[in-house]
Amino acid sequence: MENSITDLKFRHIRYIKSNGNFAKVPKKFYNYRDLIQYLEKKRYKDAYYSISKWLNPQNISAKSKEREYRTIFLGMDLFFDIDFSEYEFNKNIELAKNETLKILEYGKKEKWNLKYIAFSGSKGFHIAYGDLIKNYPAHPQKREEYAKKFYTNIVEKVSEKINIDKAITKDTRRIVRIPGTYNSKTGYMCTIIEPSDLEKSTDMFLKTIPYDKNRGPSPLIKRMMTELRIGADNLGKLWLPLSCNHSSKYIQTISSTVSRVNKHVLILDYSTYFNLYQVKKYLNEMKIPYVVLENEDSIQIFSPMAFEKQEMEKILKITKSRNYNAMKKYKHVLLKISGLNKDFKPLEASIKDIHIPDEKIKRPLSSAHYELFKSITGKKEFEGCEKISSELIFRMMEIN
Repeated sequence: MENSITDLKFRHIRYIKSNGNFAKVPKKFYNYRDLIQYLEKKRYKDAYYSISKWLNPQNISAKSKEREYRTIFLGMDLFFDIDFSEYEFNKNIELAKNETLKILEYGKKEKWNLKYIAFSGSKGFHIAYGDLIKNYPAHPQKREEYAKKFYTNIVEKVSEKINIDKAITKDTRRIVRIPGTYNSKTGYMCTIIEPSDLEKSTDMFLKTIPYDKNRGPSPLIKRMMTELRIGADNLGKLWLPLSCNHSSKYIQTISSTVSRVNKHVLILDYSTYFNLYQVKKYLNEMKIPYVVLENEDSIQIFSPMAFEKQEMEKILKITKSRNYNAMKKYKHVLLKISGLNKDFKPLEASIKDIHIPDEKIKRPLSSAHYELFKSITGKKEFEGCEKISSELIFRMMEIN
């Protein structure tokens, strides 16, 4: 782990505090062990370093001309993040392993200098190579812009053959998880691995990864690691996982992910005091069918209509939905059902409004989300609409 991050003194370091807020490390570190000791004293939840190198890394923030000469971009690693979130935990890791092997083969052919491979501690892997740029422009601002363009071209070539997170590799201001620190989503450590480890079964592989249950999800909310995938024909056959304590409180949620295709159904989230007038007007103009559900702490708008990820993010941003940042970060959002009866109708969420356009619905609908929508609203079939996919991703959170 100690030699994984080269030129540590030029790296920007951030961590998440116990209260969930980000904090900058206000000084340079020259030694990996000293950095880890510092983070442990701060009781970090998650810790990150910049893939770029900076003359004054402690001054890094969002790019601005005023700070241009205080930071001074020096160069950046070639960094790939590969993960999947569409399936259950082990299946996501299995898919990510396959793509990671492809990256390693690609890098070997291109003769890139491999620095490390790491299990992220959650759904995938990180692959770090040395900087491919040999001659940078002299001016700091031009240097950073040059790096962006250079690595954007790399991303476009690689992504034609391999499933990678394109945004991370070309972002000069990106921070990534520090190897040797724990992932608070799971309790697993972000761990340096060998290529041969990717050949192991996922169960065997996970046994080699350091795990600390106290570093995992908050004791107040214990996220169930299992996900149930429910077919459209089985909506009336939902039951709690055996691993869940039936006497405890729990929140049941449905993911926006439309399985097997890169699309999402619309889930908007607001406080109970938010005025929905402009939101409804916007959705009505787009001829989107939706239902408004009010829980004890939020109002959610749900539609079975399927959107591309970028279009989904655009709608969330325009409508000022609270889950916009969650969509950007986790690549999906959740609909809180919070207790369901045998007919899959919400027990603790009240219906405030239902809107069905008079015109024929032209966009495709997720068939399983559509069945859920009909169960909630009591509405019959929409005519002439295309249906895609056939599963819901169901997630449960147990509250102690």
